Amino acid sequence: MLQRFLLIFAVCFVTVPVIFAQDFPVDLYHERAGQLSGGGRYMVFSGTLPDDSSSTPAGQLYLYDSTDDSYQLITGDAAGNPIGVNTFPYALSMDGSTVAFWSYSPPMADPNTFFFPSCDTGHIYIYEVRTKTREQIEIGNHCGLGMTDDISLSGNGQIMGFATNGQGIKTGVWLYDRGTDEFTQVLASGWGIDLSWDGMWFAVATDESLVDDDTNGEADVYLMNTIDNNVVWVSHPRIETASGQPSGVAPFHEGVSVSFDLSDDGRYVVFSSRQAGLTDDALFPCTFYTGEVLPVCQHVYLYDHKLDTLELISTDSNGVAANDMSDGGIVTDGGRYVMFNSRASNLQARVLPNPVPWLVYVKDRATGGIHLVSQTVNGDIPDGFFNLTVASPLKRMVFFESDATNIVTDYFGATAENRALYRVDVEAVINR
Repeated sequence: MLQRFLLIFAVCFVTVPVIFAQDFPVDLYHERAGQLSGGGRYMVFSGTLPDDSSSTPAGQLYLYDSTDDSYQLITGDAAGNPIGVNTFPYALSMDGSTVAFWSYSPPMADPNTFFFPSCDTGHIYIYEVRTKTREQIEIGNHCGLGMTDDISLSGNGQIMGFATNGQGIKTGVWLYDRGTDEFTQVLASGWGIDLSWDGMWFAVATDESLVDDDTNGEADVYLMNTIDNNVVWVSHPRIETASGQPSGVAPFHEGVSVSFDLSDDGRYVVFSSRQAGLTDDALFPCTFYTGEVLPVCQHVYLYDHKLDTLELISTDSNGVAANDMSDGGIVTDGGRYVMFNSRASNLQARVLPNPVPWLVYVKDRATGGIHLVSQTVNGDIPDGFFNLTVASPLKRMVFFESDATNIVTDYFGATAENRALYRVDVEAVINR
């Protein structure tokens, strides 16, 4: 799941003097590093601060308050010492009241909690921003390669969705109603979950066949209703495929979240897939990062629940599909703009480095235009990769991480993992 990542400086939605600004001198612990409350007051991120001790474990969870420019350690003990370990993924409710996160930190857990004897065990924690209190939800996810865990919150933080393929107490996809303290298992297996603001809809990827027509044997993306249990097959093919050709999304989920995003109103779902047949667009073959040659590139698609349509997003302005891998889509609530990552060389008529690094683009569905977000302040190609991480509540401000050193003139230096966090004004990019 590409979870909804939101950023602070969108709070006023003012025009910034430059397209790019480097705002947070933090050592990011993980890709897609940051979430923001809907009003823009709070940001939560996983990492370490410049003044943290060198012995501070990587992956502490912090809450940033833009009203007083303060950082609050969420993953601390009673004395304020950092004790977080592998604190990811996490979610921040739109009203800024609640943070929910996974952690594999033994010191953080209740001593009577279930643990695997062979390795650290994952549990979910819920942090109340107003009272600064933290409670543990006993899950018992197993650590190790291939492990996945995901989490999402409704707008008021009362409904939590989570997914895990661990071997602990709660495996699969679950909904938790904090008001009634009721857990409901939705699926026996699944990867990724993303709730709408009102908590009525959620997107999920699963290899379970939830409708009779889904016979491809591959994982697919579904949209499910929490009230009436209505199920919508999002990633079903719109054309007939060749004999034996699977038509599911086949999401990559080796220890990372499945890449998809549900718009806050529940209408649009953006997801990535490496399969043919989802639309009638001509697709190119690609070489995966493992060296495997794929019959078609991984592409970004948008599903419109209201119209029941599926659209290829990762194309140039003439509708020609990207000639290399694309992923990580984020859609605006109105559905007009979709931001995504790509290492294709044909999305714009400009010379790109060889090999092409991962770059961030924004697609205007109304005009078909494709705009390169990954530019320096002078409009040049950066000297490093880009990874789309967050978007503001109205998706005007988008944030990304990069190891490039020439994006801004006041670059403060590489972090431990050589990644910095930047913001970009999408309107400025489009109107450039």
